[in-house]
Amino acid sequence: MNGYLNYNSEFKDVVNQITRSIELDNSIETFYINTEVYPSNKSLDDFLKTLNAQGIKGYGKQTTSDLNLMFSKAIERAKASGISILISDGIYSLEKVNEMEQLKGILKREKLATRNALIRAIRGTDFQTHIIKLESKFKGRYYTVDGNNFNINNEIRPYYVWIFGDGKEVQEILSIIKSRGLPGYQNSANFFIVPDKGLEYSILPNGPGKIGTFSRSDYETKVIHEIQDTDPARGEDSFGFNLMIDLDTWLPIDSEFLSDLDNYEVVSPQNSYSITRIEQADQFDSRTKTALKSLNLGSFKPSHNLYLKCEGRKRLGEIQINLKYVTPRWIESSSTFSDNEYNTKTMGFQILMEAFTEAYEVLNDTKYLATTNLKIDK
Repeated sequence: MNGYLNYNSEFKDVVNQITRSIELDNSIETFYINTEVYPSNKSLDDFLKTLNAQGIKGYGKQTTSDLNLMFSKAIERAKASGISILISDGIYSLEKVNEMEQLKGILKREKLATRNALIRAIRGTDFQTHIIKLESKFKGRYYTVDGNNFNINNEIRPYYVWIFGDGKEVQEILSIIKSRGLPGYQNSANFFIVPDKGLEYSILPNGPGKIGTFSRSDYETKVIHEIQDTDPARGEDSFGFNLMIDLDTWLPIDSEFLSDLDNYEVVSPQNSYSITRIEQADQFDSRTKTALKSLNLGSFKPSHNLYLKCEGRKRLGEIQINLKYVTPRWIESSSTFSDNEYNTKTMGFQILMEAFTEAYEVLNDTKYLATTNLKIDK
């Protein structure tokens, strides 16, 4: 990590911005960690002033890092005293390897240790893990998986910020640090326990995605989950409607994930329905806003507008729309098994992050983050 500390890099700016933002209303303890955990025993002012290669000299073996130790200690401290923030390049220090399959095997064994530490820590809690990918200038030695190393001179490299803690506290910290505004911000993802409360959603009677005609089946309820008197567009076989849903209140997930069509699954008669478009609340047009106002949904405030369309005559029946529990695509694209991609990707990163995906899958025991059920009658 020393390569990020040699001058006024984005890395140092991020550490400064995060800690200075948090210190206004919170106490902060700082540590160095590689193969052991070392309290800095410094004030925040001194910690930031000495955030350089000379300032961290003497704190353990700096060419080696034990990621499993890092994660387990960060999680322990988060459970004991609030929030833990870990900043690392996300690379396991491994024994020298010469074959790719050997490397993958070692990474997978390391991953299982990380996964189990997470499961033990998270079980029975509302523990969240938030990860932010950033980039920074780097000037220093890069150590390869085959035991060699070479010099990198002022090139951009990725690194990561992990935030561990109670769900509510993690979201409060994120609102304070404003991660999207951090220098070098690239992507983020949140891992969490799926809430056990009711998801709010409703079909919109006269939305912009309406194709053909229909009426609501039940006028006693504010929300619409069932429609009838359905007819396709005149002279066509297509039929469509808008589904308004509040995912932001329900799920602490990055907006890009919620707007990605590939993250949704539509189960319908003969797979006749599909989602053709997703809008966030700030994209709602005047027709959507007018239709929402006339529906009078009370405290229900939709965060997303899903456009559903049926091609063909199989429009009738039950429809289930699922938001899939999948790893964000940026994680795979950030991973490599080649040391030649050091300036854009991270060695074995996808396998590392599988530890988090698998841990939360085990604890959530579900394939889906959210599910809606609709019925279309004749």
